[in-house]
Amino acid sequence: GRKVLGIALHACDGSPISFQRSMLRNLAKALSQLTLGIGYKMQLWTPKRQTLHDKLTDCVVVSVEPVPVWIPWVINSLAIGGLCIALVILIISL
Repeated sequence: GRKVLGIALHACDGSPISFQRSMLRNLAKALSQLTLGIGYKMQLWTPKRQTLHDKLTDCVVVSVEPVPVWIPWVINSLAIGGLCIALVILIISL
């Protein structure tokens, strides 16, 4: 979803975030929700447009070149097609 929207998540120093930091950020989203949404609205007045969970995990959302919308659609279609073929082969082999 982020690639199609043309955004990416990075640490404040510009490096990609680790899996652990990503998980911590997702857990910290609960705090943004518990503040009655104020944690999400913080992006309106912070200099780097960071939410509460971004600030807590030292992350920032940056703009990148968006991926054309049709690319994820093609990848999903190929994956579904591959699953269908595998299912047919499995049924035939029974």
